[in-house]
Amino acid sequence: MAKASFRRETKGIDAFLKSAAVADVINEVAHDVAVDVEQSLPARPRRGVVVDDYTSKDRAVSSVTIRDGRAKAWQAKTGVLTKAAKSAGLEVRERVR
Repeated sequence: MAKASFRRETKGIDAFLKSAAVADVINEVAHDVAVDVEQSLPARPRRGVVVDDYTSKDRAVSSVTIRDGRAKAWQAKTGVLTKAAKSAGLEVRERVR
């Protein structure tokens, strides 16, 4: 039986994770989460639900933010962001610092 070999192409993986195609998919999912959040809020947020797109040092990123002082309470009480992320198929884990 032939022995298989594997060589990780770090530059290729890096380029892929920062590519426009990957950024577009991430952005689309983030907008789906934002719509779900807006529909789930108990009140209209003062400055909206915003999707911010950027590239970190190693990948394309999108974040969803409720721009309202009541957002922390909404998340703590109902888990509005967590539920929206999970319904979009995202894995939600506690951040370990």
